[in-house]
Amino acid sequence: MHRPTVGILSLVLLSVGGVLYFFGPSSERYQEWIGGSIRVGAVLGALWLALPQLRRLPGWMVPAIFVMGLVLALRPKLFLDAFVLALIIAFVRPRTRTT
Repeated sequence: MHRPTVGILSLVLLSVGGVLYFFGPSSERYQEWIGGSIRVGAVLGALWLALPQLRRLPGWMVPAIFVMGLVLALRPKLFLDAFVLALIIAFVRPRTRTT
């Protein structure tokens, strides 16, 4: 991913959401666009901030995050189990030693 592009898209979506919030009509259709653009803009902003660290993730972690997100989307009641599993993975994983 190109980090400046992600940042620009985030700013554009947040700006569109803000402009529609303050100056757009208050119909239901515009409320959907406002909410969607602000949420996606915020997620892209978080991705923009985390992008340098994401490039150093282990290869197995990206599919694991995707699968965990998919399982939580299909079965939200498993959130507590997934949280405990994520904590276990974070503390039990092998560490690299520096000498």
